[in-house]
Amino acid sequence: RAGFRGDRHRAGAGAGLSSGIGFKFRGYDLAYALSSLGGLGLAHHITLSYQPNLDRDRRTDQTVAAEIRRRAQITAEAFYRQGLDQLTAGMLEEAVWSFDLALVWDPEHNLARTSLDDARKNLSDRKADRFLTSGLSHYQSGKLVEAISDFGRVLEIKPDHPAAALWLTKAS
Repeated sequence: RAGFRGDRHRAGAGAGLSSGIGFKFRGYDLAYALSSLGGLGLAHHITLSYQPNLDRDRRTDQTVAAEIRRRAQITAEAFYRQGLDQLTAGMLEEAVWSFDLALVWDPEHNLARTSLDDARKNLSDRKADRFLTSGLSHYQSGKLVEAISDFGRVLEIKPDHPAAALWLTKAS
Protein backbone atom coordinates (compact mmCIF):
# COMPACT_ATOMS: atom_id res chain seq x y z
CA ARG A 1 0.00 0.00 0.00
CA ALA A 2 1.15 3.53 -0.65
CA GLY A 3 -0.42 6.91 -0.24
CA PHE A 4 -0.09 10.61 0.29
CA ARG A 5 -2.14 12.94 2.46
CA GLY A 6 -1.99 16.45 1.10
CA ASP A 7 -3.01 18.17 4.32
CA ARG A 8 0.40 17.39 5.89
CA HIS A 9 2.49 19.30 3.34
CA ARG A 10 3.36 22.08 5.80
CA ALA A 11 4.94 19.74 8.36
CA GLY A 12 8.14 19.35 6.32
CA ALA A 13 9.68 17.41 3.48
CA GLY A 14 8.18 14.00 2.98
CA ALA A 15 5.22 14.62 5.26
CA GLY A 16 2.07 12.91 4.19
CA LEU A 17 3.82 9.98 2.49
CA SER A 18 2.92 6.50 3.69
CA SER A 19 3.37 2.91 2.67
CA GLY A 20 2.48 -0.46 4.10
CA ILE A 21 1.80 -4.10 3.62
CA GLY A 22 -0.84 -6.48 4.88
CA PHE A 23 -1.61 -10.18 5.00
CA LYS A 24 -4.83 -12.11 5.54
CA PHE A 25 -4.93 -15.78 6.44
CA ARG A 26 -7.77 -17.84 7.93
CA GLY A 27 -9.47 -14.95 9.61
CA TYR A 28 -6.25 -13.24 10.77
CA ASP A 29 -5.26 -9.86 9.39
CA LEU A 30 -1.75 -8.50 10.00
CA ALA A 31 -0.97 -5.01 8.69
CA TYR A 32 2.13 -2.81 8.90
CA ALA A 33 2.28 0.80 7.80
CA LEU A 34 5.02 3.41 7.78
CA SER A 35 4.10 7.06 7.47
CA SER A 36 6.09 10.26 7.51
CA LEU A 37 5.14 12.96 9.95
CA GLY A 38 7.56 15.51 8.47
CA GLY A 39 9.75 17.11 11.16
CA LEU A 40 8.43 14.69 13.75
CA GLY A 41 9.91 11.67 11.94
CA LEU A 42 8.39 8.34 10.97
CA ALA A 43 5.44 6.59 12.54
CA HIS A 44 5.13 2.80 12.55
CA HIS A 45 1.66 1.26 12.72
CA ILE A 46 1.12 -2.45 13.36
CA THR A 47 -2.36 -3.98 13.43
CA LEU A 48 -3.39 -7.56 14.18
CA SER A 49 -7.03 -8.52 13.95
CA TYR A 50 -9.03 -11.73 13.84
CA GLN A 51 -12.46 -12.59 12.45
CA PRO A 52 -13.32 -16.03 13.82
CA ASN A 53 -16.10 -16.88 11.33
CA LEU A 54 -14.31 -15.92 8.12
CA ASP A 55 -13.81 -19.51 6.94
CA ARG A 56 -17.41 -20.38 7.74
CA ASP A 57 -18.57 -17.30 5.82
CA ARG A 58 -16.53 -18.43 2.79
CA ARG A 59 -18.11 -21.88 2.97
CA THR A 60 -21.53 -20.25 3.26
CA ASP A 61 -20.78 -18.07 0.21
CA GLN A 62 -19.68 -21.15 -1.74
CA THR A 63 -22.82 -23.03 -0.68
CA VAL A 64 -25.02 -20.13 -1.74
CA ALA A 65 -23.20 -19.84 -5.08
CA ALA A 66 -23.61 -23.58 -5.70
CA GLU A 67 -27.32 -23.35 -4.89
CA ILE A 68 -27.74 -20.41 -7.28
CA ARG A 69 -26.00 -22.39 -10.04
CA ARG A 70 -28.21 -25.41 -9.33
CA ARG A 71 -31.39 -23.33 -9.49
CA ALA A 72 -30.24 -21.59 -12.68
CA GLN A 73 -29.72 -25.01 -14.28
CA ILE A 74 -33.19 -26.14 -13.16
CA THR A 75 -34.71 -22.97 -14.62
CA ALA A 76 -32.77 -23.42 -17.85
CA GLU A 77 -33.96 -27.02 -18.13
CA ALA A 78 -37.58 -25.90 -17.61
CA PHE A 79 -37.27 -23.34 -20.42
CA TYR A 80 -35.57 -25.95 -22.63
CA ARG A 81 -38.40 -28.46 -22.12
CA GLN A 82 -40.98 -25.72 -22.74
CA GLY A 83 -39.17 -24.91 -25.99
CA LEU A 84 -39.29 -28.56 -27.04
CA ASP A 85 -43.06 -28.65 -26.42
CA GLN A 86 -43.50 -25.44 -28.42
CA LEU A 87 -41.34 -26.78 -31.23
CA THR A 88 -43.45 -29.95 -31.39
CA ALA A 89 -46.61 -27.81 -31.53
CA GLY A 90 -45.16 -25.78 -34.42
CA MET A 91 -44.87 -22.62 -32.32
CA LEU A 92 -41.45 -21.66 -33.67
CA GLU A 93 -41.29 -18.06 -32.43
CA GLU A 94 -42.17 -19.16 -28.91
CA ALA A 95 -39.69 -22.04 -29.07
CA VAL A 96 -36.89 -19.67 -30.10
CA TRP A 97 -37.79 -17.44 -27.15
CA SER A 98 -37.79 -20.39 -24.69
CA PHE A 99 -34.48 -21.83 -25.92
CA ASP A 100 -32.94 -18.37 -25.72
CA LEU A 101 -34.13 -18.00 -22.11
CA ALA A 102 -32.68 -21.42 -21.29
CA LEU A 103 -29.32 -20.13 -22.50
CA VAL A 104 -29.66 -16.95 -20.45
CA TRP A 105 -30.00 -19.08 -17.32
CA ASP A 106 -27.35 -21.63 -18.34
CA PRO A 107 -25.07 -20.56 -21.21
CA GLU A 108 -23.48 -24.02 -21.21
CA HIS A 109 -26.76 -25.84 -22.00
CA ASN A 110 -25.66 -27.38 -25.31
CA LEU A 111 -28.98 -29.04 -26.12
CA ALA A 112 -30.73 -25.68 -25.80
CA ARG A 113 -28.11 -24.10 -28.08
CA THR A 114 -28.56 -26.80 -30.73
CA SER A 115 -32.35 -26.61 -30.46
CA LEU A 116 -32.23 -22.82 -30.73
CA ASP A 117 -30.21 -23.03 -33.93
CA ASP A 118 -32.65 -25.61 -35.37
CA ALA A 119 -35.70 -23.57 -34.38
CA ARG A 120 -34.22 -20.42 -35.93
CA LYS A 121 -33.51 -22.31 -39.17
CA ASN A 122 -37.05 -23.73 -39.27
CA LEU A 123 -38.46 -20.27 -38.53
CA SER A 124 -36.49 -18.68 -41.37
CA ASP A 125 -37.60 -21.51 -43.70
CA ARG A 126 -41.21 -20.89 -42.71
CA LYS A 127 -40.91 -17.13 -43.28
CA ALA A 128 -39.26 -17.67 -46.66
CA ASP A 129 -42.04 -20.06 -47.69
CA ARG A 130 -44.70 -17.54 -46.63
CA PHE A 131 -43.12 -14.76 -48.68
CA LEU A 132 -42.67 -17.08 -51.67
CA THR A 133 -46.34 -18.13 -51.52
CA SER A 134 -47.41 -14.49 -51.14
CA GLY A 135 -45.15 -13.46 -54.03
CA LEU A 136 -46.60 -16.15 -56.30
CA SER A 137 -50.12 -15.04 -55.39
CA HIS A 138 -49.26 -11.42 -56.18
CA TYR A 139 -47.58 -12.46 -59.44
CA GLN A 140 -50.66 -14.42 -60.55
CA SER A 141 -52.87 -11.43 -59.65
CA GLY A 142 -50.73 -9.11 -61.75
CA LYS A 143 -49.43 -7.18 -58.72
CA LEU A 144 -45.82 -7.25 -59.88
CA VAL A 145 -44.43 -4.65 -57.46
CA GLU A 146 -45.77 -6.61 -54.47
CA ALA A 147 -44.50 -9.87 -56.02
CA ILE A 148 -41.01 -8.39 -56.53
CA SER A 149 -41.03 -7.20 -52.90
CA ASP A 150 -42.02 -10.63 -51.58
CA PHE A 151 -39.47 -12.48 -53.73
CA GLY A 152 -36.83 -10.01 -52.56
CA ARG A 153 -37.73 -10.75 -48.93
CA VAL A 154 -37.30 -14.46 -49.57
CA LEU A 155 -33.82 -13.76 -50.92
CA GLU A 156 -33.01 -11.60 -47.86
CA ILE A 157 -33.83 -14.58 -45.65
CA LYS A 158 -32.29 -17.24 -47.92
CA PRO A 159 -29.95 -15.66 -50.50
CA ASP A 160 -29.49 -18.96 -52.36
CA HIS A 161 -33.22 -19.75 -52.79
CA PRO A 162 -33.44 -20.80 -56.49
CA ALA A 163 -37.23 -20.50 -56.90
CA ALA A 164 -37.32 -16.98 -55.43
CA ALA A 165 -34.48 -15.89 -57.72
CA LEU A 166 -36.30 -17.34 -60.75
CA TRP A 167 -39.63 -15.70 -59.89
CA LEU A 168 -37.93 -12.40 -59.07
CA THR A 169 -36.41 -12.42 -62.57
CA LYS A 170 -39.77 -13.22 -64.14
CA ALA A 171 -41.62 -10.53 -62.15
CA SER A 172 -38.95 -7.95 -62.90
